[in-house]
Amino acid sequence: MIRYLLLTFVSVFLAGSAFSQGTVRGTVTEEESGLEAIGATVVLFKEGIQITGTATDFNGFYSINNVDAGTYTVEISSIGLATQKIEGVRVFSGKTITVDAQLKSDAVVM
Repeated sequence: MIRYLLLTFVSVFLAGSAFSQGTVRGTVTEEESGLEAIGATVVLFKEGIQITGTATDFNGFYSINNVDAGTYTVEISSIGLATQKIEGVRVFSGKTITVDAQLKSDAVVM
């Protein structure tokens, strides 16, 4: 009997946790050329603390799953391009939030 109660409790807890998370996804491009920013780094910060991150694929696309509901800063960077911070990104339970970015050139002339 206790096993069944424990199993039921754990199942309900895990199901509730899964629904209290969302997804942040988007596409990162280079502003000047419009080309995909392949391998750009996308990082989520909450209250100044790095939570998670990923890199864009060959199409400039990224997706970060299982993000707890809350307000985040998304920081996007890539070699040769200026870092962009997007503040106040709100993630809602069970929702997908799209955050696209166009990064400006940050080339240094020598």
